[in-house]
Amino acid sequence: MRALLVAVLLGGVLAACTSDEPPTPLADGAAPSLVATPATGLVDGDDLRVDGSGWPPDVTLAMARCETGTARCAPDRLRVTTDATGALRVDLAAATAFVSGQGDPVDCRVVACELRVEWDPAPVAAPLGFDPEAPLGPQPALAVRPSAGLVDGQRVAVRAEHLDPAAHVGFALCAAGARSAFDDRCHVYDAGLLEEEHAGEGRPVGDDGAVVADLVVYADAYAYDRRVDCRAEACELVVTSVGAVLARAPVTFDRRAALRGPARLAVSPATGLAAGDTVEVRGSGFYAGEPVLVEQCAADSTAETCVAGPSERWTADDEGRLSGTFTVRRRAATDHQAVDCLAVDCVLRADRSAFVPAASRSVEAPVVLER
Repeated sequence: MRALLVAVLLGGVLAACTSDEPPTPLADGAAPSLVATPATGLVDGDDLRVDGSGWPPDVTLAMARCETGTARCAPDRLRVTTDATGALRVDLAAATAFVSGQGDPVDCRVVACELRVEWDPAPVAAPLGFDPEAPLGPQPALAVRPSAGLVDGQRVAVRAEHLDPAAHVGFALCAAGARSAFDDRCHVYDAGLLEEEHAGEGRPVGDDGAVVADLVVYADAYAYDRRVDCRAEACELVVTSVGAVLARAPVTFDRRAALRGPARLAVSPATGLAAGDTVEVRGSGFYAGEPVLVEQCAADSTAETCVAGPSERWTADDEGRLSGTFTVRRRAATDHQAVDCLAVDCVLRADRSAFVPAASRSVEAPVVLER
């Protein structure tokens, strides 16, 4: 698992040159092929050369490491471009083991493996044979400091090593044993950067195969409404590739420590306002660095129905505080329909992310326009 010399390693699942258009004609009418050299007796880290021919000229292909004949493939693909003759060459380091997109470990000393390009009408692959007696090279590893006696909202230093250089990865806080940060009970950090449609985004791995992060941990985390109470059950911080867990490290929390919060919001002045007035907004009890959507809403609306009104994205400081100004408008919106804050009660609301308990996701303060 080393940097490619003539290919780019991406952290997302890439399309393998398929579309609704007719396939590009193959070079010289030949069937596409892939050949790995050497193809047998491989040891982790060996220099490996992959040659291809018979492909359409000047197209980009997505090459995956897979268990032969199965859907168990590494989530990161190699993006390779053919030349004007439909040929390609990739030089890389052989990887004896990998984690599939489903979070399953694959050991190519035990099962047959291949480098594969999905193609119509059938995949094209280069078989890889590994020495079953050879040792594994260094595998992805994760370290967290501190990792014990943690309290809600505490910052920890995280370092992941032995990753693919130039790849992109993510982190998640999960119930112990998770295989996929997207499918299991996990709070995903920077979830929007890790979705498959955002391939290549996320936290970049350095040339040394390492990535470091400063993360806030949550004793009572929520992910897509699935509770992860790390005071009552075993939890782990994990490093992921497109959700698949590559490495993990246990973390424990002080069961006696209080949860962060409760979050509070205050507006000044809050009464006698006119449209266009600027008010001071102060918040406390949020998590350090927590993203918050501050919006003007009808008082009887919810986070789901207060849509398309005046809003701003804010971020809590290192002490979990919000501080700023907001310009009050006469009209807010409920379900994209305008509401008149001279005729109905309105509030400023701080809508929080889904990692906090549902009852705490909206914190509000009234704003009264002069009627």
